[in-house]
Amino acid sequence: IKELLSRVWEFWDEYGKNRERVGELIQRVGMANFLDGIGLEPAPEMISAPRDNPYIFFKSKDE
Repeated sequence: IKELLSRVWEFWDEYGKNRERVGELIQRVGMANFLDGIGLEPAPEMISAPRDNPYIFFKSKDE
């Protein structure tokens, strides 16, 4: 996973705009270009039903 994150970081560093989030970068350049840029083979789940919400929320242990 460290290698994948390193490739995402390098792609974002090269193509990302100032204060742009990774999700916004993916929307701007397109999922296919992003996956190609980080050297990841696309899976049908990535293209046919991507996440609508770029945020991940965790419930606290108190809830």
